[in-house]
Amino acid sequence: MPDIDLKNSKQELYNGYSRHNETKSIIIDFINNKISSFIFRYNRTDKNSLVSYSTFDFNFCYIENEIETELFYINCKHSRKTLLSFLEILQYIENNYDVSLTNEFYNDGYFYDKKNEEIVRYLYR
Repeated sequence: MPDIDLKNSKQELYNGYSRHNETKSIIIDFINNKISSFIFRYNRTDKNSLVSYSTFDFNFCYIENEIETELFYINCKHSRKTLLSFLEILQYIENNYDVSLTNEFYNDGYFYDKKNEEIVRYLYR
């Protein structure tokens, strides 16, 4: 299974972390074409009791004319570097472009710490 499945072009990327710039340019192209609303969804697929040994899947969608369309499916089962790369891209986009980025996830009690702060971005460091 590929690390990143590009839904809009039916393209699959293996070693997604090594395609960092290509992935970033795809998202920037959408922003330059007046798409400014995105959703980043994640779910814990392997419910291991230790979060650091759990696996996750991620979907990155864009919203155009109030219609949600999946852009990427990110598989982090075999390559945690892909997740780190994608999170770096999201942080770059959020800091440098005027976009609406919504994070959605299934809360099974493992995504928050005791202070109810999001921790999923720190799981794979």
